[in-house]
Amino acid sequence: MTKRRPAFLITAALLLTPAAATLPAQPAEAAQTAHSFTDVPHTFWAHDEIMELTQLGALEGYPDGRFKPNALLTRAQGAKVLQAVTHAEAPASFQTHFRDVQPTHWAYPYIRELTYNGVFNNADRFRPQEHLSRAQMAKIIIEAFHIKVDDNDLAHFVDTPAGEYHGYITTLGELGITEGRPGGRFDPNGPVSRAQFTAFASRALEFDQKRRDGQIIYDEEDKLYVDLTGESLTRSNPSAQVGKESISLVNKERNQHGVAPLQEDSNLDAMAQLKAEEMAEKGYFDHKSPTYGHVNEMAAMFGYSFSRIGENIAWNQHSAEEVTADWMASKGHRANILDPRFTNIGAGFAMNKAGETYWVQMFSKK
Repeated sequence: MTKRRPAFLITAALLLTPAAATLPAQPAEAAQTAHSFTDVPHTFWAHDEIMELTQLGALEGYPDGRFKPNALLTRAQGAKVLQAVTHAEAPASFQTHFRDVQPTHWAYPYIRELTYNGVFNNADRFRPQEHLSRAQMAKIIIEAFHIKVDDNDLAHFVDTPAGEYHGYITTLGELGITEGRPGGRFDPNGPVSRAQFTAFASRALEFDQKRRDGQIIYDEEDKLYVDLTGESLTRSNPSAQVGKESISLVNKERNQHGVAPLQEDSNLDAMAQLKAEEMAEKGYFDHKSPTYGHVNEMAAMFGYSFSRIGENIAWNQHSAEEVTADWMASKGHRANILDPRFTNIGAGFAMNKAGETYWVQMFSKK
């Protein structure tokens, strides 16, 4: 591939700022194995997980032979799945306070048992027919499997700021139960389909089995789960790792010029990766994103606090060494890389279908 390197395609910015369809209450389902669903071929991304949970009795198909993997899951249906895979129980004397889920409701036993075990709050309303959001899904899976939530934030999603669901979502990411959406997003307010919830529940079940077998333990000192078999709990993004290679090269340049090294910032990593992927997907090359605006606007959108922020972007370089050399040969980029006022750095990388590469570095002073 011929490399193009017009000067205008390598730019630098230095910005200074102060700091669906409604499902029936209970689908008319019939016991069926996943491989026989007409809409779940063997090549379907969640085929194995659907087969597993069907065999466990957590999910069933419809009388017409379909599973409807893309149908949105309701809160009541989510309760049925989780109770079936966790076998949560409650004493016969326990009653819920939900006015909209009476003992005659088809999902009452599942909701009652999970509520007793702390998965749901025993409140005035349960809202059984509401579609389950991805954030709610994270919370009930963490609670149902009694997974410890810590504040290590070893996984980061740019659209999940501190709040009620932050710990649940990042913990799922840390354990590899979720990979999130493209661009470092989780989409916390988005709905959950039957196939998606099946995949999450299956991964959580796998984690729980390894924990019960002693393969995964919780390190109380470091406040994190450790897989004793040596396997990684999280699922890495190969493209993001390519971008991160440039960070060590930037710090090497700073060291050679007597400037303190920058600390890798996972939130900047996530935003830079999002910007790189968007440029590759939408085919533009500009510091102003059509979705997120300039880097300071993007940071504000995702709740990232800073007193100073900057961005380097590049197009069609073939390695971290090459892009760093090109940036150092450009006055604006070089100024960002060697700016002693910056303390943090994040990097992203993406490639489009034509094989063209997009590189992003973000710098900040906290």
